[in-house]
Formats: sequence, C-alpha cells, structure tokens
Amino acid sequence: MAVRLHRLTSRLGAELDELAPVHLQALCDLGMPEDVDLDFKSADAYTTTGAEGLDELAKDVTALANARGGLIVVGIAEDSQGRADSLSEIAVSDKKIGQMYSGLRARVVPYLPDVWISNVETANGSGTGYLLIAVPSSTIAPHAVRMTSRPQYSFARRVGRTTAWLEESEIAALYRDRFRLAVEHRDKVQNVLQTGSQWVRRIGPTSTNRIWLQIALVPSAPAERFIDPAHINGLSTFFREHSKPGVAPHPALNGFARQTPQVLRGRLRLEPQTSSTAMEAYADGCVYLRAEVGWPPSSGGTAPVLNFTFMEFWLLALLHAAAAYADWAGAYGDVDILADLSGPIVIIPSAAPLVGNFMPPFNSDARQRTDTEPVHATSTLEALAADAAQLLSCARRIASDLVADFGCVETTMLKPDGQILSGRLDPQAKAAIEHWMRNAGLPVGE
Repeated sequence: MAVRLHRLTSRLGAELDELAPVHLQALCDLGMPEDVDLDFKSADAYTTTGAEGLDELAKDVTALANARGGLIVVGIAEDSQGRADSLSEIAVSDKKIGQMYSGLRARVVPYLPDVWISNVETANGSGTGYLLIAVPSSTIAPHAVRMTSRPQYSFARRVGRTTAWLEESEIAALYRDRFRLAVEHRDKVQNVLQTGSQWVRRIGPTSTNRIWLQIALVPSAPAERFIDPAHINGLSTFFREHSKPGVAPHPALNGFARQTPQVLRGRLRLEPQTSSTAMEAYADGCVYLRAEVGWPPSSGGTAPVLNFTFMEFWLLALLHAAAAYADWAGAYGDVDILADLSGPIVIIPSAAPLVGNFMPPFNSDARQRTDTEPVHATSTLEALAADAAQLLSCARRIASDLVADFGCVETTMLKPDGQILSGRLDPQAKAAIEHWMRNAGLPVGE
C-alpha cells in the first residue's frame, strides 16, 4: 500500500493494512471522535446512490487530500457528537472497490494515484464487513472535483470534523502553496546531490581518469524518523536484508552492514570500503548514492572508458537501493530523482557487451559529452519500491538521457519493451541480476 498515516496508526492500534474488525470495535468502545483526518460513515452511500454517491466520494477524498490526508471508515455509526458509537456492517466486494476507483479517476483533478481502498470482512468470504479509504496528504493540492451533477469544478477541504467547499481566495492560496512546494522539492533534490558530491570529492578527490555515477532521490512525503541508536541498528539490518541473493539486482549496499556510519545532522554517511559505493542516508528518506562505472585509459590513452551496459547495470542497482531505503525509512508519495555522471567531460563510450575478453576501444573513439547537467526524473515511491517493471522503466528513461549525451540513441541493456539483456553482463553480475529478475517476476531470456 502507498498510504502511511502515522498520526492515525497509534490511535487505531495497527497499520492500515492490518486493521481488523476488532480494531474498529475498539474505536467504538473508546468513543473515538471524528477528526480532521478521520471520518466515519454508517452506510455505503458511495456506490449505492449512483453518480451522486461517487460525486460525494470524490468530495470526501479530495477534502482529505487538500488538508493533511486521512482515513474514511465506512461501517461505523456515530453518535450526536461525531464519535464512533457502533459497528454497522455493509456489503463489501472487490467489484465495489473497482467502482470507487473508477469514480475517483473520472472526477478527481489532478488524479490522486495513491488513494488506497480495502475491504475488512467480518469473516473470510462473508461478503460483509467494512470499507477503508486511505488518502495521503497531497503535494500537488488543490484537487478539484469534476462534479457530474453540475458542470463545474469544485474544491473541498477537511476543516476540523467537517468538509467544506472552498472560496476562490482559499483555492488561490492552495495553488500558491503547490508551486512553492514544487520549487522547494526540486531545490532539495539538487541540494542532496550537491552535498553528497562535495563530500565524496573530499574523501577521495575525483581523478581525471575516473567516472562516477551518482544519484539523489527525494520523496515528497518524508519519513518521520530521526537519527538514534535504534535507527542505526535498523539500518544495519536493512543493509543485510537488501544484500541477500535475489533481493536486489546487485548487493550494492553489502559493505555497509558492518560499518559504523558517521553521524551528521539528519543523516548518516557511509564511506566506500569493500567497493566504490558511497551513501548518505537521510532520516527523512532522502538518499545519495555513488559508484564507479568507468575504466581508466588503456595503455597510451588519455581518456577513460564508459561502457553503457555497465553504467545501466549500476544505474538500476543504485535506483533500486535508493527506493528501497526511502520505502524502508517510511517515506511515500512522489519522488524526484537526479542522476549524474561525475568525472571528465571527454570519455570513450562503448556499447560492447561485457562477456568474454572485453577490450576498451581505442583513444580515437573519445567523445565530449554534449550536456553535463544531471538527468531529472520523477516517479512514485511505491512504484519504484514494489514494481520491478516501473523501476526498470524509470531507470531506462534516465539511462537514455545519459547515453544521449554521447550522441547515442539507444540503451544497450535496458530495452524499451521492458526486457533486461542480462546476457551482456559478466557471469557474476548476470547471475545476480537474473536471480532478482525471477523473484521480481520479470522475464529472463535464455
């Protein structure tokens, strides 16, 4: 699931995807009041009253998204004070959830892809129970409702325990906030990349003969963590889990599991030891990663070699590691990603496979990069962390721009049809990435 509502989790007694009837009954026993992020509905009017019910669903969902996010529980009756009073079972089904998603897609502008709707059955297969609708606070608010009952866009927002339609001045203020946050988010990912880059240059000055791939990832909804011994111990466990065979395309973080990180304000630094990988892990889920992807000049040569297949392999590995860390930390929502090749501008590019006796091309093949600005990409964290096909698609978009800087129009290993040409890698890397591909449900070529 993509929605994490940390404020509600402690009040509900469980994570949203772990809620059961016993937790909902506890809300009634406690007389839990509705709040700015918690709404109760005694009956399902969303899917039983036609288009008007779906209009109301869109209104309630956007009202939460335009505020701080929250949870709608369908199947809890309230008392006169808006407090949970008793359970009120409704009919539940996957078909009903599909209707709700379709209704939201037709009515919410811009669309909210991270809304999560789930059934809580009273007993497996009973067809009765309760509906949970979880809505994240949106970084692209305000969201409008395209009403089917009237030909105009309307904006709602949760205020205290009620939902209110917004006036023009309130809508304008939300749009100003959206544009300001977008600028701040872009500035933050640039700062993460710049800070990490300056740090690694200090610990190992960049040689004119070395090429580094570095990426920065910043989620729109930050994790609610801080640096303490529990976080550091948990991070060590994360590194070990991420380095197990088949969990990642490459155990890029393996060397960090036994390393004592350097503690800084809001982040941890992990220096390269067993490999060239370096990392800055922010408590809020932001991350910087770097790895060496080039070969030094051959005898008599003056320019280092960049093999595209090797670069694409490491790009996939670092992007996977960055998304996995941000997800582990508890961040969610959209992510901004910057990827950059650090090192000399004049490089010898190679599209040759890494099998057999790979020979770097001659110095006469050297080219100057046409663009040295970092490549920018956006995605959703859930897609990168949980869907290998989406991860691959994002990695390929970035790789396409990086190879284009050398006048090339096609990537070598990450293909447009979603295939990974693992046969281009050396045997060890090929075995590692194919183990991950099988576990991730990606096709593995023979």
